[in-house]
Amino acid sequence: MESFDGRQILDEIFKRVRIDFKLGISEYLAALKALNGGWCSNEEDCKETLQLLWCQSPSQQEQFLGIWDVAKVTLATAVRQTSEEFKQPSKSQPPLKSPSTLAEIKTTTPQTTEVWEVPSTPRFTSLPTRAPFVATDTETPTAFPADFPLSRRAMVYHWQYVNRPVKDGCQDILDVDETVKIVASQGFFLSPVYTRQETNHAHLLLLVDRNGSMTPFHYVMRELVETANDESSLQKLDVYYFHNVPATSIYRDPYLTESILLSNLLKTCNTNTSVLIVSDGGAARGYRRFERFEATTRFLDLLRQKTNQVAWLNPMPQQRWYRTSAQLIAYRVPMYPMTPQGMSRAIDTIMGKKLS
Repeated sequence: MESFDGRQILDEIFKRVRIDFKLGISEYLAALKALNGGWCSNEEDCKETLQLLWCQSPSQQEQFLGIWDVAKVTLATAVRQTSEEFKQPSKSQPPLKSPSTLAEIKTTTPQTTEVWEVPSTPRFTSLPTRAPFVATDTETPTAFPADFPLSRRAMVYHWQYVNRPVKDGCQDILDVDETVKIVASQGFFLSPVYTRQETNHAHLLLLVDRNGSMTPFHYVMRELVETANDESSLQKLDVYYFHNVPATSIYRDPYLTESILLSNLLKTCNTNTSVLIVSDGGAARGYRRFERFEATTRFLDLLRQKTNQVAWLNPMPQQRWYRTSAQLIAYRVPMYPMTPQGMSRAIDTIMGKKLS
């Protein structure tokens, strides 16, 4: 293609991968928003952007690259055929005859009817076909387990314990003990005693690491956020995203496009705010970088000026933290592996409970 058409390649790729990758209208609109925002100005940027938005595993990334090449060839062939059709000269029309000539032809030429012979049996010919694309596994197997130890059901179960009950609801619950106490003291019954319903006043701030080494865990992070939103009784839940380290700005959306200042976010926190950070802390790639540790330490110091109820969930197993940035960060904040036991201990920490 002479000029790159991002919308055309986006539509072609989406039609090819939407079923296998389980994509919906929200993923298409996110890619369209990135296209309109200038993230797909050339072929390489467009390929990288769509791969980040739509691929959830290394195998899907490999499959995406093959589909991208096939879509490029298909679009280039379509454009070339269209240009050749426009270049073909139109058939020349015969010269118009005068009325006298037409009259002579009419009188001299006998009227004949042409009979078209219809073949008795249809002629079948082979149609061109393209071999289907078959995704192959990568040569180096991924280091992450296929079945993540923390299931969706376990997430739903543990979110129920993020609870800070306050009796400020409707006063329609019968208090049997108080009613019996009043009757015993007065010697007769006048009216029952009612108490107020309890309301969950817990405020959870969920900070999720995105992209980079956290790409293989995007599906798990999406399940974690969905269960916190839909399956919990939290009155106030704030979900924000960052890349590697919460710097001066963090993001409202998982695509890291809608930024917000960290200082403005910290203004909404108080001593009753529970903060749960989800990140590998560099353990996925085995890196030990002091720059990341120092930046994370500065963020934790700012956060502890507002609340001490902070915990860290690491999707990597604890034995992978050794000699990485995660091992250093674990000395500054309670860090737990992303397992049912680890999530239970993390929730006890952010709710201010003492661990045995």
